[in-house]
Amino acid sequence: MPDLIAQSQDASHFWRQPLADNTTFLLGRSTSELAVSWDPQVSRCHARLLWDGQRLHVDRLPEAKNPIYFEGRAVDSCRVQVGQRFVIGTTVFLLMASPDARTESRPTPFSVQSIPRRELQSRKFHEAAQRIDALARLPRLISPATSDTDLARRVAELLLDGIAKASAAAVIEYDPSDGGRHRVLHGEARGRLHVFRPSWRLVRHVAESGEGTLHLWSPQPADGEESWATQQAGVDWAFCLPVEGESRVWYLYVEGGEDRDHTAYRDVAFEDDWKFAEVVATMLANFRAARMWERRHAHVRPFFSPSVLEWLDGESGRGLEPRQADVCVLFCDLRGFSRESEVSADDLLRLLKRVSRTLGVMTTEILAAGGVIGDFHGDAAMGFWGWPLEREDYVADACRAALRIRRRLPPRSSDVDAGLPVFRAGLGLASGEAVAGPIGTADQLKVTVFGPVVNRAARLETLTKTLKASVLLDQATAERLEDSKGAGADWRLRRLGRVELPRMGRVETVYELLPSATEAPEIADEALDDFAAAVAAFEVGDWDRSYELFHRVPHYDAVKDYYVGEIVRHDRRAPPGWDGILRPGTP
Repeated sequence: MPDLIAQSQDASHFWRQPLADNTTFLLGRSTSELAVSWDPQVSRCHARLLWDGQRLHVDRLPEAKNPIYFEGRAVDSCRVQVGQRFVIGTTVFLLMASPDARTESRPTPFSVQSIPRRELQSRKFHEAAQRIDALARLPRLISPATSDTDLARRVAELLLDGIAKASAAAVIEYDPSDGGRHRVLHGEARGRLHVFRPSWRLVRHVAESGEGTLHLWSPQPADGEESWATQQAGVDWAFCLPVEGESRVWYLYVEGGEDRDHTAYRDVAFEDDWKFAEVVATMLANFRAARMWERRHAHVRPFFSPSVLEWLDGESGRGLEPRQADVCVLFCDLRGFSRESEVSADDLLRLLKRVSRTLGVMTTEILAAGGVIGDFHGDAAMGFWGWPLEREDYVADACRAALRIRRRLPPRSSDVDAGLPVFRAGLGLASGEAVAGPIGTADQLKVTVFGPVVNRAARLETLTKTLKASVLLDQATAERLEDSKGAGADWRLRRLGRVELPRMGRVETVYELLPSATEAPEIADEALDDFAAAVAAFEVGDWDRSYELFHRVPHYDAVKDYYVGEIVRHDRRAPPGWDGILRPGTP
């Protein structure tokens, strides 16, 4: 894949763009691909270009006013090979081979020098005022960069401005996702049409050693090696420095020459050049780290409540590191979604609006209670508390969020609003240790939590359908909630017994979370006492007594229906070998 270089008589009018194989590009003064905005003799859309893997097809478009000049003749089309050029107006277009990390374009250096980073950092500039002035411009220069390529271009320009001996400078990237190859992110030369070909031997040496390294080449090549002058005239030295940071490692590369006796490498000015590049590398690494944090922060902001975001801002992102934490996980699932998707097959947009409205209720209440939006699993949402900010009452916060969701998402379809109703929902909460933190890349990032506690919350949510309960808790959540219960608590708990969680084989003492008596007076405390006594009789196998007690519970309490159904199914007799454990779904 070659590069097309555009250069006008004004040295500031320049670009270099790669041309992908078998891809058509439009060249013109106002095109979005290969724009030559500086040349009025280039039409708004002047030519169509196609690289076929061997030659560049350049075809003048009908609306172009001026011809294309190729090999001294005005033409409407031409086939350009690597190393050839064509002209439109006052702009020269040169087709050059892109630097390829798989081929070595340099002879073997006769001298290799390295200065450990710590030693280099300890040395002082000999011309401090000049260097500091150049470095002071670096933040202003790189801050407006809109992409990695733009940032690399700005850094290469600064290196050329700050190192008078250099004839070219570049930023080179190592991308493990691209087969572990190095590539020139941007190269800048003082002679704009100068062919920049870095020494990949030098780059690989720096990648392996982790230290900045200088290579010197002799003007007299060794036997069997091509003369350096025939490859890159005027270049006989280059140094390369690593830029610490992200998975895509960067390197600063600087080269120059016309110093055949290599006296430059024995004077203090060159040491200043090397140290200057090292300081640029350090500042660039810090800038990239800050930008990465900003990008990650921007991606994860929707997952956090305002109070957590305020804390994260004070922590400068350090609180986002993945870590093991005690968390409370909430799963909330939409009821009847599968059936509704079949019924609404002809009006899926309305269905999407209903789902969005319902998920909006869930996420709003999770964030309002200081939780984190962990993920969406199809028609379910997951939130959690305990990371990144540790709070003493995080379990109580999670349970309050669950009750508010319960209040806003009615348990019966007859209770839904007219117009665009929300879905009904079931919620499961579990507490315990897990690993929480962001996962993914800088561009595709989400926050999530891993561990058995997540599966437990999901299974409890599934169990709400069987037991006809709105909110179920595991024992750890119930115990922590009771510990934090004080005067004026706005919830009540009732124990539903020991249950084998679906598809886990784990026996868990399950509790139902209910609103306070003030908010839900229809669920009287006396009825809760009867329910508790009925469950106790059910567990010990006294199902006649349990049946009698369950009938004291109001008829609209749907949870009792599961127990009564089990009792009736077994003719009011506990099955042989009864161990007091509910196993939903088993005969």
